[in-house]
Amino acid sequence: MEKISKIKSSISIGKMLLTGFVGTAVLVSSLFYLKKKEEIKPEIKLTIALNNNENPIKEFNINSDKDTILIYESGTIIKIPKESFVDENGKVIKGNVDFDYREFHNISETILGNIPMRYDSAGVKSDFESAGMFEVFATKDNKPVYVNQNKSIEVQLATLDGDKIKFNQYYMKDRKSGWVYINKDTVNTIKVADVTPKEKIIAYPNKRKLIKPEKANSDKHQFTIEVAEGIFPELAVFKNVIFEESEKNKDYNAEKANKSWYGALIERIGETKDYKITFTNPNETYQVIAYPVCDTTDYKEAIAKYNKLNEVYSKKLNEKTNSEKIKEDKLNSQFFSYVESMNRYRELLKKSQKVYNDSMAVVFQEQKLTEASQEIVYRTFQVKEFGIWNSDCPKNLPQGVILAANYQNENGEIIKPAALYLVEKGKNAMYTLSLSQKLSFNPDAETVLIIITADNTLAWVPSASFSGIDKSLTSHTFKVQTLKKQNYSLADINNIII
Repeated sequence: MEKISKIKSSISIGKMLLTGFVGTAVLVSSLFYLKKKEEIKPEIKLTIALNNNENPIKEFNINSDKDTILIYESGTIIKIPKESFVDENGKVIKGNVDFDYREFHNISETILGNIPMRYDSAGVKSDFESAGMFEVFATKDNKPVYVNQNKSIEVQLATLDGDKIKFNQYYMKDRKSGWVYINKDTVNTIKVADVTPKEKIIAYPNKRKLIKPEKANSDKHQFTIEVAEGIFPELAVFKNVIFEESEKNKDYNAEKANKSWYGALIERIGETKDYKITFTNPNETYQVIAYPVCDTTDYKEAIAKYNKLNEVYSKKLNEKTNSEKIKEDKLNSQFFSYVESMNRYRELLKKSQKVYNDSMAVVFQEQKLTEASQEIVYRTFQVKEFGIWNSDCPKNLPQGVILAANYQNENGEIIKPAALYLVEKGKNAMYTLSLSQKLSFNPDAETVLIIITADNTLAWVPSASFSGIDKSLTSHTFKVQTLKKQNYSLADINNIII
């Protein structure tokens, strides 16, 4: 059995609970927490498996009695309806469930994750070019649970390939099983403009006493915020709210304070007149401490209104209806969950661009997946079974040269492969070669051959070794490079294929 490494996720979506944002992050109505547990080891057998501790499974502990939405570190959105889990007898699971999840976005993760990429359709074998894969399963009290067939766990997988035609969805129960075709991909993109709220300020009022108006001080920095009427009852006496920097503010940036922002989260600091204001855009935030003031023309009117309303303010705090609160909560969650998703997706893009370097630059350029585009490419899966799911396109072996191949290490010793993977740079495809078949490759492509030996030695034929091979040859002995380690890293594979 292969040892599946896991880490307990710190659930960094909690970082979305920015100051002034009341309610649950990313529409998460279910409560989840982390705990330590023994590892489940699924029955997984491969011809060969490299030892590694990278790309571990992340475990979320969720309340199965409530709807839950998770945002994974790549920007993927996972929607888990309540009562989505059953035991082996089909009985609905109650209480907390350990939900385990991880993704594979490139060849290095695929190899170290021991994901078979060969597909057999009616006896015709091919290999996969992947747009993205994920592995998912769940347990309760260290025992496997299953998906309730009356429910469906929706995974909106954030992927790096924007092609809307060539990819299909496949499912594999475990690494002993073969891939099963499910359906064509469902692809959609989300742009920041699609979820930007009409209201510029989204926040809940803190139930504090009215703030007594003060005159603006022309010697201090000031900025304005369009505060929707009724959102902050304690500011009701202000006709035009001007925020003035507080003495408590350490590093005021006038340029940032006065630029256009998608949102601003506001929290009154205790019983003071000061507010902590967090300006938010999809890729940056800026925080300032300030308090509301009036200009000279509005001051008299504001004081009169303050005196009149101060006695009845406590009643006004409770005038907000449930429907208004629900509307604001939904608007908050939709926008700020998207901001969090976008930031995570950008990190995935940066990581993958670094891995593939110039060879993948063309792909990213064609898709225009730049920070300016501000969009995420999602492929939506309806998960009815736990296991491995992917968005892939079957590919035939590269053609052009076919020969019987032998392999020697740096010392001239014969290398006996236990597994062979052919990789063409610039493609997220891995061709799994049979040990008995001849080596077939495209001499016009930049090719790398990865070899894993029976004793877990990583070896490879670099792309330079494929250059200039005579197409008329029927056999060839390749000089290979080797790396012997107790545990291999993603960087080890990346250094070979980039």
